[in-house]
Amino acid sequence: VEMTSQGAGGPLDACGQIDAERACLLTGNVRIQAFAVDNEELGEIRNGDRAAFKYIDFSKGVDEVTMRVAPGVKGGKIELVLDYPWRWPVGVVEISGDDKGGWCEITVPIQKTIGIHALWLRFSGQGDDLFAVDWLKFNHQ
Repeated sequence: VEMTSQGAGGPLDACGQIDAERACLLTGNVRIQAFAVDNEELGEIRNGDRAAFKYIDFSKGVDEVTMRVAPGVKGGKIELVLDYPWRWPVGVVEISGDDKGGWCEITVPIQKTIGIHALWLRFSGQGDDLFAVDWLKFNHQ
């Protein structure tokens, strides 16, 4: 039986807020951790870590993504990849370094995406604790 982000239900709606802790597969150091009483994040992210969401329904068609992130001191980037982790990204979220530790929302364009897909987040940057991810949401421009 394949592990999915939605359990026995249908795919997650790309245009709804997808909590980062819904990732069903984590590789590397990245982990799900609490950052508030009722909220969790993907944290302790290092270069080369990955997180997968299986499956997301992009049937409405999307061409941008918004992510709520807490930058680390050095920052880094998140590549959004469909179906398999080795494919070319459909979008890249660049996260500037910040020593304040606050949350911010970043919106970037992505390649137009339609259909039901697995989504992989590939993380890169220099050092440990590059950033944390609270949620993501896809939009129509």
